This record gives sequence, structure tokens and C-alpha cells, in this order.
Amino acid sequence: SNTASTSSMPMYNAEYMGIEDVEAVFDQELNTMSQYSPWMDHHFGLYIKDIDNLVDDFERDGVPYLALSWTAATGEVYYSVLAHVPHTQIVYEIISRSRPLRAAYVQPWPLERHFFSVDKRVQNGVGDDSILPLHISRTARNVSKVVEFYGDVFDLHPVAEGQFEGGRYVIFEHGLHIQYWERNDQTGPRTTAWLERELEAANEELLPTEAGCWPIWGDNHYTITSRMTTDSYAELTERLKARGIGYRSFSPLDVRRSGEVATMYIPLPGGWYVEVNADGVEVSESLPPWDPTYCYTDCVGTAAHRSLDQPFTQAYKTVRVASAAQGVESPEDEEAGEEDDVCDIGAHLAV
Repeated sequence: SNTASTSSMPMYNAEYMGIEDVEAVFDQELNTMSQYSPWMDHHFGLYIKDIDNLVDDFERDGVPYLALSWTAATGEVYYSVLAHVPHTQIVYEIISRSRPLRAAYVQPWPLERHFFSVDKRVQNGVGDDSILPLHISRTARNVSKVVEFYGDVFDLHPVAEGQFEGGRYVIFEHGLHIQYWERNDQTGPRTTAWLERELEAANEELLPTEAGCWPIWGDNHYTITSRMTTDSYAELTERLKARGIGYRSFSPLDVRRSGEVATMYIPLPGGWYVEVNADGVEVSESLPPWDPTYCYTDCVGTAAHRSLDQPFTQAYKTVRVASAAQGVESPEDEEAGEEDDVCDIGAHLAV
């Protein structure tokens, strides 16, 4: 899942960078897709058999794409086609064993793009007619912190890790493979490390505890569903609290599932999120239901002690957003921290 801009999202202050602006950075960095960019490390990877039909569609519609060839640890040669959805943060990587014959150029790639040899789901092979999700990929400016986080919070350890010229990588099995790529040779003011710092700052400011405000950047997440007991769910929350990691929990929007599933959003290193659907957990009546309008009244007070010269604090100024259809109302005279609906908090990053 990824955030997407809508016309109803408020611009709190010119100093803040909005979802539209982040999408514009993706557009700028991935405009031609003529060569690999670190911004392509943010992608969703899946396998299909017939990659030529996809390339045909791209060529017909004038969609920029990048075709790669690479060799897996098993010795098999695979091919990848990467494409960016314009005006979004979404990049797809389509992987196949068949060469894209109609691609104008296929660039050789020195590393595995998916680690089939340690993917338990495909060790018996991939069906010829399958469309199979393979991995979620993210950037990391410090892979060591990512390894520490997954070990401490989820008791997960890498299924693969290594180094390459200019960086290193780590892979976890968390439903799908979750990849993190650290690249140390980026230059310029807008690097993937810059985006990570801004997203982390938003999370630290808006979601310092379990009672913090919901940042709209939490829409950038992958989802796992885990069978948990109420005790194991409580243990997870205690691990997060002990490490000073804010999170947000919700009860199901569908009342038919009430008492069966609790949903928790946890910020990851780099500022993206994981959504944990805890199946089997007895949901407390005090847990707020998920509200698709992003409007909550139980977190406003966290802003009262913060000064407006700190990053992201301007976003606490009260803004009512009933829904995308109903538009935006922005009172000019209300002070940060007053008790009122606070919606779409964190939709803008400090420049």
C-alpha cells in the first residue's frame, strides 16, 4: 500500500513538503528509466511467465521501463522489467525466466534481484501460469539498524545478506521477502537517505508513543497477518514501548470481525510501515476503530508542549478534513493543541 495525493489534502505551510512533492521527486528521478536509480529500490517484485506481452504494452503505450538480466544463486538466468507508475511512489519489478525479446536493450545486472534459493514459497519451482508476489523492496541508509530492529521487534533474522560495490543488502522472510538496500554513492539534495530522514522525523514527531497521531505516511506499508494470542500481542506492544517506538492500533472497521482481529501499524527504519493484523486477539473496547477519513480526536494533546520551530509541529494546527468528497476546512484562528478533529496529520514533510 502507498500514499497517494488527493486535492483535499491540506497544505499546512509552504515550509512543508507534501505527498505530491514526494511523488514529484519519484517522477524526476525515474523519468526515463534509462538506467538504474536507487529510487527503484522502492518497489514491489512479482513473477510472471510471459514478460513479452508486458513489454509490448509498454512499447505501444510509450511507458518508460528498464530491462535487466541477472543470474540467481542456482545458476538460472532471470530477467527483470521495472516500471514506475507516474505521479506516484509505486515501482513494479516484473521477474521472469523468459527473456523480453522485444525490449530494445537488456542491461546486465551483477546481483540477484530476488533470492529464490532462500525463498521457501518457491523452492519447489514457480508454476508456468503463475502470477506470484515475490518481495517488497525498500532503501536503508543503515542496514545494521534494520537487522537490529527486525531482531528486537519481530525476532526475525536475515535469510540473506551481503555486500556489493557501493553498498550492502539484507533480506527477511516476513510473509514475502522484505529487501533492504543500502547505497552509499548517492549525491545531490534529494537522495533516498534524505527521504528516510524526513519520514523518520515525521514519525518521531507525530507518533512518539502508542497514543500519538496517525501520520498519513503510514499508508506506505506492507501487511502481514499473524495468528496471535492476547498475551503475545501485549508482548509485542511492550517490546515497542521499551525501545521507544511509537505505533498505532485499531479495531476492525468491519463489526463482524470485532473481537477477532486487531490491526497495528509499526514504523520501520527508513520511515515506511508494517501493518500487523493480529488474528485471534481479543480487541479492547477502548481501541478506536479504523477511520478511512483519517480523523481522530484522541491524540490532539500531544502537540500542546511542542514549539512551532520544531520539525513537523506546524502540522498540528487544527485542520478538519471530513473526507475527500466533502473538502477541507482550515480555521485560521485555532491554536495547535486545541481539542478538535486532527486529520491527515503528517501529510507534509519539512523541506
